[in-house]
Amino acid sequence: GVVGCAHDVADGGIAVALAEMGFPRGVGADIALPGTDRPDVALFGESGCRILVAVEENLVQEVTGRAKAAGVPCRLLGRSGGARLRIVDT
Repeated sequence: GVVGCAHDVADGGIAVALAEMGFPRGVGADIALPGTDRPDVALFGESGCRILVAVEENLVQEVTGRAKAAGVPCRLLGRSGGARLRIVDT
């Protein structure tokens, strides 16, 4: 498959989903939140129908293209790797 792993953000938001995806594997990430006046909502908002997916870098264009073709909003948030989870508000 194209997707390495995926996690819903319904329980704790993006921040919790990122931690649950990476920490058990000892993998961090560098994430850039889209500009917002409420970073707490961007990080911990539990709105439904959002899923984080991790794909190999060479497959990003394919995944974003498939999402667009299906009418599914898709945004690149950053890269996984390293030992720390780093989230910055852009």
